[in-house]
Amino acid sequence: MGAARAQQCRASSTAGLASCGDSEAGAPLEDAGTLPDTSAPQPPDAGSEAPDAADPADASDANAEPPIHASITSFTASPSILTKGGSTHLTADFTGVSATIDQGVGPITRLAGLPVSPSASLVYTLTVTGNDGSTATATAAVAVYDHVFIVTTTAPSGAGSLADAFAGANALSGSTAITFSLPDPSTIELDGTLTSTANATMVGPGSAKLAIAGRDRHRLFFVGGGELTVMGVSLTHGRGAGGRGGDSPSGGGGGGAAGMGGAMFINAGTVTLKDLVVSDNIAQGGAGGPTFQLTGDSGVSTSLRSAMPPG
Repeated sequence: MGAARAQQCRASSTAGLASCGDSEAGAPLEDAGTLPDTSAPQPPDAGSEAPDAADPADASDANAEPPIHASITSFTASPSILTKGGSTHLTADFTGVSATIDQGVGPITRLAGLPVSPSASLVYTLTVTGNDGSTATATAAVAVYDHVFIVTTTAPSGAGSLADAFAGANALSGSTAITFSLPDPSTIELDGTLTSTANATMVGPGSAKLAIAGRDRHRLFFVGGGELTVMGVSLTHGRGAGGRGGDSPSGGGGGGAAGMGGAMFINAGTVTLKDLVVSDNIAQGGAGGPTFQLTGDSGVSTSLRSAMPPG
């Protein structure tokens, strides 16, 4: 009977029953339930740790743009000096997600020249923003004048010369700018003194790039009125020589006049100097005239002149 029971238990197990009961031989076994289907996903056991769900922040970080810090390489206005009614181009080289210019200009694209036509002198401010909260700023100045002369030759006179520009400025009313378009470096050697009576601003490229020289013979500038501003040049080898004293055969010759202002003599007006180098200029007094007269017993007069060299 025990063998029959064991055979029945084995048959029941083969049929998928969970266990065998203590039934008598020949009696049907109790059904203990169906064994679990191990091919289907099973819920976690009580007390076991469920796998972490995907973090939405991780996906957001993976898709985020890399940080872009705001920086400006250059911001220029070309040309920076205009005649009223003229235009210039603002150009910027920068890194950032956005860039704007004030004075009503608005957005600007990197390295794309943006034309503007200011009616008066202005300073433009560029503001660049990064996506990391950073900002950077830079400025570009534009000066507007009634008249602009451009010096294109180092010749001492003639069309395009510095002397011609000052002569033109003196003949005009309003404000005048004098700029230069010359090779670097250049020297303008004058054959006479430049006279300024205008409201003029002379803007050089820098004292290491442009020199105005008097050849040790001439004073460079005589200011007789107006407002003169000189910047960005070197003033060199000017000579301010005083005049000779009186020359009269009857005696009583006067002394030579004082030499003043080798580089510049300001007789009237206002002068502003910026970013200049002034070197090797001299002021030399003039020679005296006849100093006295000798009369001998014979009544013959002899004039003695100063032994000083002429001024």
